[in-house]
Amino acid sequence: MIQLVRDGVRWQCQPAFAEQLDRLLADPGLVTRKSHAKLITKHELEGVTFYVKHYINSEVPGRPLKYFFKPSPARHEWEMALQIENCGVPIVRHLAYGERWSLGGLQESILITEGFDGLTLVDIPHQQSPETQAGLGKFLRLNHDRGALQRDLQRNILVHSDPLEFRRVDVYHAVVKAEVTEDERRENLALLSATVPLRDEFFAAYGWTPVQAGLTRQRADDIRRSRHYSRSDRCLKRNSEFSSERIGGLKWHARKRFLSEQVRTLLADPEQWLRTRARLFKGFERSSTVGAGDGVVLKRYNFKKPGNLLKDLFRPSRALQAYRKAHHLELMKIASPRPIAAAERRWGRILITSYLVTEEIPEARDLGAYLSSVSRPDRNVIRQIAQLIGRLHEEGFSHRDMKETNLLLDGNLKPFLIDLDGLKFLHRIPEARAAADLERLARAAAKYSCVTRLDRMQFLREYCRARRLARVPKL
Repeated sequence: MIQLVRDGVRWQCQPAFAEQLDRLLADPGLVTRKSHAKLITKHELEGVTFYVKHYINSEVPGRPLKYFFKPSPARHEWEMALQIENCGVPIVRHLAYGERWSLGGLQESILITEGFDGLTLVDIPHQQSPETQAGLGKFLRLNHDRGALQRDLQRNILVHSDPLEFRRVDVYHAVVKAEVTEDERRENLALLSATVPLRDEFFAAYGWTPVQAGLTRQRADDIRRSRHYSRSDRCLKRNSEFSSERIGGLKWHARKRFLSEQVRTLLADPEQWLRTRARLFKGFERSSTVGAGDGVVLKRYNFKKPGNLLKDLFRPSRALQAYRKAHHLELMKIASPRPIAAAERRWGRILITSYLVTEEIPEARDLGAYLSSVSRPDRNVIRQIAQLIGRLHEEGFSHRDMKETNLLLDGNLKPFLIDLDGLKFLHRIPEARAAADLERLARAAAKYSCVTRLDRMQFLREYCRARRLARVPKL
């Protein structure tokens, strides 16, 4: 390695790159990512692409001091990249790193890497092709056999399509071990499969048996469900998609892109909107009041049980719970009206009432109304409802009020799940709980003479196919 000093930065360079360092530092480059403490620029010199990553510690109070006691991010990744490269694992070339110090600590560290003509694994359009899956299997087998392990692989593997080639990038979170155990391999592959599903071609090329592949997929499903559950609470925070703002005396958690003039009118006075603009489905005397209009549905949760007064002091209202559940279903791509906004009215900590706003399903009617209007249910409707409930159970949800009025059909007879008060996320649903949901729906369907034994058999076949079950849960 060659040591250089440029503008107060002490550099460690690969010998072949030392002559190009000054020209690269003089080039302003193209900013590809920027935050208050991190800057990444892209540079083109003599037909070669370079990336320069700046860690700007001086922008964060107190951060420069901690690098008196630990390696800088640039130095850590530089040293890890050299270890991985020495293991024989393909990686983008790391060319230099530099550090700018002062009496107050490390003000900045800089890492320079060479570009690679490829896309990240999550961005390539052919990630599920047999060729890509087999190539990925061989590549990760090489990584693990050589002891290179990293959790966030999905965005840190670059893929060149023609010819097919894989390389590691951004190895800050990597480790190099003397040996990677089977459990560590399974966990690493499961973390990747939770984002980029791994197919049979991958496991065949990796050298794992169908049993090992099945255990990896099962673990990947658990990881994916947990990720989406954790992510579902974003709807109750401030971020790029959701906001929390006070409108009409209530603090509304709302989806930014749905906040039209009409929706804001509703949020400003939901009681007035129910009385003057809504088509009521459930009246004011019920435990909830539901009205629709302007393309949305407003559900007001009324006072229900005196015994809930104490519980509601310490838990979110039913509206906020349903709002998060609806967003969770949306993340899992399970059909339910999309949530738009939710709020609760409290006196001190005492819950008075709460409100939930969702999109309105066009030309909607519940399953009971549909079954009352036909002499024989459409086989496609039965198939779609079975697939919906199968997906629901397979993703770890149970709906203890699974009845015909809680399944809506739109104008194209596509089913949607509504009334999420009874919905519960269990991560992995027990067979007895799944059977109880099915039994509840079977009792509801038995009221309609048009539903025959053949229809029930078709439903159960489609349900088992959706869940990849060899037999029907015992009812």
